[in-house]
Amino acid sequence: MRRIISWAAFLALAGGCSVPEPDARVWVAYNQDCGNFYGWHLKHHPNEPMTRQTLAEYFDPSLASCVTHYFINPNGMTASFESDAFECDWKLHGKIECAMSSRYRTHDKIMALKRQLADDKLDPFAFFMERARERGVSPWISMRMNDVHQTWEDDNCMIARHWLAHPEMRLHPDYPIFTAMKKDSSFVAYDFEWREVRELRLRQVDELLSRYDADGIELDFMRECQLFRPGRARENVPLLTAFVREVRRMAGIAAKRRGHGFGVAVRIPSRPEAARALGMDFETWAREGLVDLVIAGNNYPSSDFGYSSAEWKRILRAANPSVRFLAGRDDGFASECRRETRRALTMAEQAGWIERHLAEGADGLYFFNICYADWNSGDMRYFKEGGWSVRRFATEGRAYPVSYIDYARFVGTPLEAPQLPVEVGGRQVDVRVACGRMPTEGTVAAVLGFSRTPSPKLRATVRLNGQAASGSAEGPSDLFVTRPEKRCGKSVWRFEFPASAMREGFNVITIGGVGQRECVLHACEMQVDGT
Repeated sequence: MRRIISWAAFLALAGGCSVPEPDARVWVAYNQDCGNFYGWHLKHHPNEPMTRQTLAEYFDPSLASCVTHYFINPNGMTASFESDAFECDWKLHGKIECAMSSRYRTHDKIMALKRQLADDKLDPFAFFMERARERGVSPWISMRMNDVHQTWEDDNCMIARHWLAHPEMRLHPDYPIFTAMKKDSSFVAYDFEWREVRELRLRQVDELLSRYDADGIELDFMRECQLFRPGRARENVPLLTAFVREVRRMAGIAAKRRGHGFGVAVRIPSRPEAARALGMDFETWAREGLVDLVIAGNNYPSSDFGYSSAEWKRILRAANPSVRFLAGRDDGFASECRRETRRALTMAEQAGWIERHLAEGADGLYFFNICYADWNSGDMRYFKEGGWSVRRFATEGRAYPVSYIDYARFVGTPLEAPQLPVEVGGRQVDVRVACGRMPTEGTVAAVLGFSRTPSPKLRATVRLNGQAASGSAEGPSDLFVTRPEKRCGKSVWRFEFPASAMREGFNVITIGGVGQRECVLHACEMQVDGT
């Protein structure tokens, strides 16, 4: 049976009342980006126009899952719909020579599809929202607040001409925008200290609220999370709070116009201290009733497996108990601070992440970039089966990997340093692993990926919370492989421990102290067998 989201709940949210929603089941929120479905269409319906039927074919499998809330993103730096507030990429494509046209043969076809939809007056994002509501799924707008996609390519039609014309309004005006590596593109995002930038974004928010009949709007500050120049974030906290306050006012107008509640969500860094350092005063936003949802997120290369939903709930409960918290992740992660080590999550890692954050009290879970997943694959099994609860996932085989904070370079204050890679052998090394609830019986395992086979002497030093392993064996060599030529652990070893050695929360895996450097530890995770 599908979930019906109560309008009364959203009316309560819009009014700032602390009224619990009747449906207490966990929120499962899914972010749909502004472009993936075009590529899907070209793959499955080449040389055919895009229609309501083909859009439904793409969208409906996710609606037949346990997803309760759909966050639908209609914009990057430019928009894919007929817009007055955004520049339109498909219109720019017709006026300039797009670098992407020569590099990717499908790009011209995607722009042609966007133009065809505009000519047919078929807005795919409005269709998705309508379709979601018909199926009892709550549709939200997800606006990327400072997107920088394709800014590393000259004359790309996804780049706003306004951004090109105003280098003084960028975070780093002198940064070489077209010669920079893709990984550095965030440094050329807009600087929100400029009034013109904030006013541009507010005009775009207003257009989205007027155009789409949604249940709320998400301000996605993780695309990109650096909003002010280095050293200027804390001073500009009032500017960003005033911005969010104005969005709340606009949402109130939208609620009256639509005749139902209209919530405001923010997606911000997964570590509270990072959000504060970047100028995002989420506690004031919650205390003043400016937001209804706070969503923890990462930037791109790696989901953050180290943050705590319990900490977020404690902070938000003190500020405003009616504000919900959603734990968020991306569709992949990396154990090291290197993009090339990014890989998809295993089913056990998916189960571990879900179980841990539900156990820590998250009101829901939020998934970014999984719109690129194949709904017919086994990777989406948990979404298709539903019934998410701590008890359900406590019976699944689950894993808790070590990751890193992928947005740390934007934060002016020190954050937790990447734990991996690290040389092991000569000195003792401690690796902290955030885990969920400990099993009551059986065994658990620490799985480590080394640069080469560790000696028996080094393997004998491995401890879990001070307890020696009961046994070890070489594990699956492909566990930590992203691409065959980019392994983050060529020699994988599994160290077993009794279940009693594991703790709920953070666990410490210790290795080394044999007198000489032997190898490099590239990857690490805790594994718990299913029952």
